[in-house]
Amino acid sequence: METHICFVFTLCVLLAGQASANECGSSIIANASGNITQPSKPQALPCGINITANATVFFQVENLVLLGSDTLVIYDVLNASAKEPIASYKAGDIAPFPVVAALQKNITIIFTAGVNSTSNWTLNYSLDCKVDISNDWSHKVDSPKFLATPGKSFRCIYDIACNLPSDRIAALSFLSLSVFNNSELSLSSGINNASFTNTSNGEDFFAEGIKPVKLDFQVDTAQAQSFSIFVEPVVNDCSGKVAIKKTFEVPKNFSNPGVSYVCRWVVISSLARITAKINSLQISNGYDLLTFTDGGSSRAAISKSWSSGINESLFLSSGSKAVISLQLGDFSGARSLNLSLLAADGGGPISSQGELSVDDKQEDLVTYYQLNASPGQLVKVNISDRTINETSVVFYDGLQPTDPVLVSLKSGIPNLKIVIGGSSVLVAVTRVSKANVFKAAFSSLAPGCDQLATGNSGSWNYNSNVVGVCRYTVNPNTNTDGQIILYLDSLTLRAGESLKVLSGVDSSTVIAQFEVPAGETAAQEFNLLQVHGTAREGISVDLARNTAETLPSKTSVRYEVVSSVCGGVLKSKGDLTTPNHPNVYPINAKCAWTINDAKADQLILLTFQSLNLAPGHSLKVIEDDTVVAGYGGQVTPTADLLVKATNVTKIEFNSPTEGNSSQVGSGAKVSYLRPTCGANLTSIFSNNVPVPSSLPDNSLCVWSIDVKNTTDKTNSTNIIRFNITTLEKNTTIIKQSLKIFDGESLKNKSLEFSLNQVGYSRGDRLIIKLELTQALPGGFNISFETKTCNSTEKCENGICMRSEWLCNGKNDCGDNTDELNCHGGPTPAPPTTQKPQEADYSGWVKSGWIPACLFIGILIGLVLYFVVPKLYRHIRGRGGNYSRMGDDRPVVT
Repeated sequence: METHICFVFTLCVLLAGQASANECGSSIIANASGNITQPSKPQALPCGINITANATVFFQVENLVLLGSDTLVIYDVLNASAKEPIASYKAGDIAPFPVVAALQKNITIIFTAGVNSTSNWTLNYSLDCKVDISNDWSHKVDSPKFLATPGKSFRCIYDIACNLPSDRIAALSFLSLSVFNNSELSLSSGINNASFTNTSNGEDFFAEGIKPVKLDFQVDTAQAQSFSIFVEPVVNDCSGKVAIKKTFEVPKNFSNPGVSYVCRWVVISSLARITAKINSLQISNGYDLLTFTDGGSSRAAISKSWSSGINESLFLSSGSKAVISLQLGDFSGARSLNLSLLAADGGGPISSQGELSVDDKQEDLVTYYQLNASPGQLVKVNISDRTINETSVVFYDGLQPTDPVLVSLKSGIPNLKIVIGGSSVLVAVTRVSKANVFKAAFSSLAPGCDQLATGNSGSWNYNSNVVGVCRYTVNPNTNTDGQIILYLDSLTLRAGESLKVLSGVDSSTVIAQFEVPAGETAAQEFNLLQVHGTAREGISVDLARNTAETLPSKTSVRYEVVSSVCGGVLKSKGDLTTPNHPNVYPINAKCAWTINDAKADQLILLTFQSLNLAPGHSLKVIEDDTVVAGYGGQVTPTADLLVKATNVTKIEFNSPTEGNSSQVGSGAKVSYLRPTCGANLTSIFSNNVPVPSSLPDNSLCVWSIDVKNTTDKTNSTNIIRFNITTLEKNTTIIKQSLKIFDGESLKNKSLEFSLNQVGYSRGDRLIIKLELTQALPGGFNISFETKTCNSTEKCENGICMRSEWLCNGKNDCGDNTDELNCHGGPTPAPPTTQKPQEADYSGWVKSGWIPACLFIGILIGLVLYFVVPKLYRHIRGRGGNYSRMGDDRPVVT
């Protein structure tokens, strides 16, 4: 259809040339003002008129009467099908845009009418935009209509005159406003003026007396810009802008106001907010209305309204502007308003949740907060800071000071942290001086069977039939870092019901949870348990029920506040245990053991005596927020832990909840030492233990040696060959002060050793501990090296077998492997394919084999020397004649 229109229009232009302005197909060069009227011979086909200009052309529609299906469309381009129209009018329209701005050089106007059309219209055009508006009472003013075009701009001036009585002035309020980029809208009337840039909010404007209002709209057409203003009369002597620095009084009497009597004040505070206090209001019920609107526009949503007389009421703005409107009906009778306005830099209305803060930077000595909970919920205020005895805080059960007092915080109850009210609460904070402070957090709370406990102990025996969630809040009146111990003395739940213990009074963090799955037929009774929380944060207990029937037994909860449950500062040595050890520890226990006197190069050695933790619970060693080691489970670690110790080192125990589990364990017991010197040594080659050259008295050193085979895949095992040498004459000190533990813990057996002699470990770990009671200035040296044995050189239990262990009558291996096959003498050591080690025959001497061999050799020698010759002669004597048979010697006579 659009292509057809374009073709017809182009054909008409080519045939018509410079036709009359009132004929279809006309072409007009707009270099001055003029007008275009409806063509005198309307036709069924679209009628097009082309306008050419070297500047922006402004059109104003006059006497617009469109009937039937007739339409009038203005395009900002020659080819009408290539772009959306600037403006379009149809039957019944009253020209919603008084000015149309065409920014291109070619403009197309298309009028479509029936054959017997009786529509009528006139378009006035000019190269500048000036609009004159004159009206008696209320009317609307709209911005020019244009298509966003980068790189263009224009200016449009409106002269707005209202023919009003002398006691009325024109009030302009924005129905809509959109001014951005380099655009600006200015209003002026006499000495009154206002300007709006980069905003979508416009405050009400008042004319000066009966003077007209000038509207200057400078438009950057790169982006759509618009406004819509409603102009209406208000009473001169009770309307206008009111700027308040501190206080402002509005005492006003009205009598027989007559028709359309409207007073309007735009109040602007020099501070952040406005406190409006109605001291008295006398108006006619059903005829009059007093409204407060938050912000500078009377067209915004009404925040508060009164339709009848009151003695005292309060309105708080959320910002520095508010509009107060008083509409009086034509009812005859006296009316009065006594209103106090206060510039405030704190307080205001808050919905659902928010912060309450009064500090030393605020000027107000009296600050009001109006708190409105979420629909169907209650107001809860958690107080975090207050200058005790110098700040009075009053909570009203409602939004007005005439409502009942809920809580008055004065010197009598200085430490109350939680206040629970109705659906709305007014908070009035009164200070003695600016130095006084008040801080609190507001949130919405579900109603029902909630209770608040503020003492150092208390209990909650639940036997209500309320369906839903009941909360027991424990928030002790204390400023200390104490701990809350919550005892679940009895707990019985039915299917689909649960009890949750939450950390804090506002938190949703679950620290313990008990529930019975839906579908269970029998009620479930839970074991007794303890739950921990901090006194500063408090604890909340939520019991969720889905039936109004009474539980088989009560749910009983009690609590107490104690100064400390676990944790503390680590000394030079000692034991640390989890709460209640060796009995089960509580849920949500958080213990921290810290160091506050660490010296350079200091260490800490942990030896685990017992460990039994439920899943998800842990004992961690932390260095400056980095976890160095973590432990859990039910197996006590066999290896000690030796790590650096600084003032940012701490040991933490945590037992958070894990889903619906209330599982706990007996906890942990850990012995600790804080050596002043030592090291973890892991070299598998020859090395020296870094012993300081001079050691003062009370020195404590621990060295951990680990030569575990981590690379060889031949099933070989490493042991440690060590030697302690010293030139110190008083070797007794070293022998008494030095212990070598054969393994990975101080719980392992200590080795017997001799100074200046080689010793061996049974495994691949040694812990050397030096604890001096007197100075050792000369020092000593500890060297070690790795000895490797393969699978043929080990006991059946994997321990390296040394040669001196064989058949010595002792179970050195631990599995008696070294004493097998020893009936006929020593069993030779298994062959080895490794490079022979240095022979060590001390074991043979100690075992007696060499003396035995010497004795057997001597015995054999004696046998050979004495017994054999005698036996030989004896044999010869038994044979007599044998010697003569071969004797041919002559006989001498």
